Amino acid sequence: MHHSLHILSSDNSLGEKSGKFKSWGRYVLIAVVVAAAIIDIGMGTPNELLSDITIAILAGMLLFNIFTEELQSPENTSFRWFVAGVIVYMLLLAGSWVVESKL
Repeated sequence: MHHSLHILSSDNSLGEKSGKFKSWGRYVLIAVVVAAAIIDIGMGTPNELLSDITIAILAGMLLFNIFTEELQSPENTSFRWFVAGVIVYMLLLAGSWVVESKL
């Protein structure tokens, strides 16, 4: 839920940069959040693969939004640090999976 609120809060900044976004983009964001809530409520046991894919897409969208909207100077960003962050995150996920499988 936190991620969907973050996406919806970026509506104003995206609307200021693109006039087309104001006409259709905000409705797409709202529809996606509503559809996700309906799917979440309607599904019985969650499918791990589907959950992993949707979380990966959402995380990618959030990173893209952070890099394009919230960081003030793009010249201060580094692709190497981005890759390092992805690797560390993957290691944390793998570690949590190992710990969870042993419990």
